[in-house]
Amino acid sequence: AETAVAALAVGVLALAAFLSAVPGAAKPWRTVSWSTLAVGAWLGFYVAGLAGYPAHPVSELGHRQHCFLESQLIALPNAALLLWLTARLMPLRPVLTGALAGCAGAAAPAALMQLACMYSPDHILIYHATPVAITGLSGALVAPLLLRRRNLMPPRRTQTLH
Repeated sequence: AETAVAALAVGVLALAAFLSAVPGAAKPWRTVSWSTLAVGAWLGFYVAGLAGYPAHPVSELGHRQHCFLESQLIALPNAALLLWLTARLMPLRPVLTGALAGCAGAAAPAALMQLACMYSPDHILIYHATPVAITGLSGALVAPLLLRRRNLMPPRRTQTLH
């Protein structure tokens, strides 16, 4: 169930990033609320594990030394690709689009890392979910530079063609 909810959260975040880049496709509060609900449900499994109800027994099996760095390095190209794809649209709220694209780009490796790394709710929240927040913040900071609205109309000709 955790993996299914994680995959759903990744999909909802990516869809929200694309919807936020299309003018009039969806209200900003709606895209943020749906993506927050999906990520909250995903991370809720680990918060419940901290409260004493883990979905699996806590295990050191599969412990990786650099899972935070691995998650972050895999997240950056994903987020850059999503920002490049959304730049082709008409993002009117580049900060929101960048934050959603960054979170979606980092949520995919975070979800996959929970399959490859040890199962400990505190470890997952710190080392797997924190890159989602960091990449979302960096996406929000970089997006206004990358997603500037360009002049979509061709330049006006000053001479007539005969």
